[in-house]
Amino acid sequence: MSSLPPGLLAVDIVEAARQLTGEPNLRLLHVAAEPVAWRVVSEVTHGLQRLRGTSTNGSHTQSWSLILKTLQPDPAGDPSAGSDWEREALAYTSGLLHAAGGFRPARLLHLTRPAPDRIQLWLEDVPDDTPEVWPLDRHALAARHLGEFSGAHPADPPESPDWLWRDWWASFDPAEDREETRAVRLARTWDRPLVRLAFPQPVLGELEQLEADYEGLTRAVGGLPHTLCHLDPGRFNLRSHMRSDGTVETVFLDWQSLGVGPLGADLAMMHFLNLCRFYADPAECGQLDEAGFAAYWRGVRSQRPGVSHEEARLGYTAAAALRTATVVRLLVAELAAEGAAGRRVGQWGEKRGWSLERSLEGWGRGMAFLLSLGAEARWLAGLP
Repeated sequence: MSSLPPGLLAVDIVEAARQLTGEPNLRLLHVAAEPVAWRVVSEVTHGLQRLRGTSTNGSHTQSWSLILKTLQPDPAGDPSAGSDWEREALAYTSGLLHAAGGFRPARLLHLTRPAPDRIQLWLEDVPDDTPEVWPLDRHALAARHLGEFSGAHPADPPESPDWLWRDWWASFDPAEDREETRAVRLARTWDRPLVRLAFPQPVLGELEQLEADYEGLTRAVGGLPHTLCHLDPGRFNLRSHMRSDGTVETVFLDWQSLGVGPLGADLAMMHFLNLCRFYADPAECGQLDEAGFAAYWRGVRSQRPGVSHEEARLGYTAAAALRTATVVRLLVAELAAEGAAGRRVGQWGEKRGWSLERSLEGWGRGMAFLLSLGAEARWLAGLP
């Protein structure tokens, strides 16, 4: 066999390949590693590689590939966070994650600890031949599968494991964005060229109403049924995969953010991420809301028949509006200062071949729609 990729042991590669192929007598012939690009949201992901190999069981040779993901503590993280950096490994080994309907997590093939502060996850490499930008019906199917996950994974906050992400909702608190809040309250902010492209009609009123409603909405969703939440279910973490029986499943990757939240909140995160980054078309935001929630609700009910439609809709609308408000405050302040936000939105639009101007217009349209869901959340929560 040729030399191994640096830092990897043959025994670990063989074990992962055996789990992948189902060949207990597998023998390696060749293996090579190549880097895989990923979104740097935190420094918990130390590296991501694709291993391509060939092996034999003595009678035939086969080729395969798998993903090797290395985790580490976040160097800039809170030392009191403890095992947060291990969350994805704990998610996979806890038994919490299981397939439901058309949902499943990517398979964990093997887990190793090459050092006390490193964990290696050996994962299946899920093929996806669909376009990066999905049509509306595929987004709706993913929402259905997310609903099946939500319905099949109820989570009682006091009894669920303490390593799950629990305080993510607090990031919606407008008190955490004091500097950005001050900036968006200035009339001149909304007159800045890039801001006007995104929001020809300022959304300051919606932002101020959500700021006033934050405590009331937080109390209201606290009483809703809770489920496990992926919390990062954008298109970039989903794979469309055809099963052997011809049905389509959605495989969910990257479980580092696994947490507990109100029913509907995960769909809010899905729609926010896909509209914000243009994996979904902002011109179809109304249709995405209608078709996506209907599909999500069908998925929930297939696994958990007794849940209230209004409860799921409250969790969804409150999370969508509050999450969007947090990002809009931040990016509007950056756009007004002609900072990095304009380039970022322009880069998101490149996948659709859009100019910066069209990207800003589309981004503002999608964000304005999600902010408008705050009015429905307020009504469902019974707020004045």
